[in-house]
Amino acid sequence: AAGKKPANQAEAIEQAVEHLEKGVEAIKDKKLVERLFWTGNCWAGWLNLAKKDPLALFDIPKVLSLMTRVKDLDDQYFFGGVHAFFGAYYAGLPSIAGGGVDKSQKEFDIAFGISNKRLLLPYVLYAEQFATLIKDEALFDKVLQEVLERCVAQARQTKPTVQLLKRRLRDEIQLLAREFVPQMEHGWARSPRTYICSSLSIHAFASFIASSASF
Repeated sequence: AAGKKPANQAEAIEQAVEHLEKGVEAIKDKKLVERLFWTGNCWAGWLNLAKKDPLALFDIPKVLSLMTRVKDLDDQYFFGGVHAFFGAYYAGLPSIAGGGVDKSQKEFDIAFGISNKRLLLPYVLYAEQFATLIKDEALFDKVLQEVLERCVAQARQTKPTVQLLKRRLRDEIQLLAREFVPQMEHGWARSPRTYICSSLSIHAFASFIASSASF
């Protein structure tokens, strides 16, 4: 219960989650959506890197409370990024635990509708999380190929940094064609797809910045 001194670490974690959830639920100001979104997004990124740390699992409810509040207050923020988050989250969660293919697809579809390809990161997540969930290699390659081509199309040719980006993208298109082999028996997360998705996340965001900036 709130105010009660925790008897052990598990109780301390439970109280911390409870306090955070209550604080987040009390937020009504849409101006705070930006802080909620990026705090939750970065926290989720850290959790993704800390999969081997069992204590990190206790932070998942905190991240979910932040992103759920974003969804409630303004799900249009950052091109519907919160829906891409939940699409990836549900893809990694079994149906019996509240996730699964249908819920993941629904969230990604909403994210795609809001972003209208102005932001390509949701498509990278879709390939990385959803296509691997359903073990659809053709879908994975198709989505990332479209991301690569759109990144190149959006890049401004007059900037050296963008020229470098385009060269990197061309290299990765070749890698897609040359090195993508099925990894079904070992799990796709340990295939070359992991590198491609991580790299494409950076490139997709860089492409968004390049196409939006005023030079």
